[in-house]
Amino acid sequence: KMSHLKAGDAFEDFVGPLGQPSELCHEDLEDLKKKMPNLTLEELRRQTALQAEANHLFLFKDYKINKFPETFYIDKNNHLYFVFQQYAIAPYAAGFIVIDMGEVPEK
Repeated sequence: KMSHLKAGDAFEDFVGPLGQPSELCHEDLEDLKKKMPNLTLEELRRQTALQAEANHLFLFKDYKINKFPETFYIDKNNHLYFVFQQYAIAPYAAGFIVIDMGEVPEK
């Protein structure tokens, strides 16, 4: 499926290296919170639990989410995603855990 890629090609939904916010996301987290009233830690915790169960992701039994991950992006469909780094809430083998927080309203 990716055989057509060449050196220098990039993916559309790019998450920056080493936990830095995506270069494609030009919005500040505080501005996003104003646009999305449900963008709270409580909702992030809820979505993480729901999506982990739905996608059969193995999370640490005692994982805690005390702050928003630094890595986030908005995809081409205007959905906001938070990316948990390896070991943050799951074993290394689980990879990065990506949580869809829903569509970002235009205004």
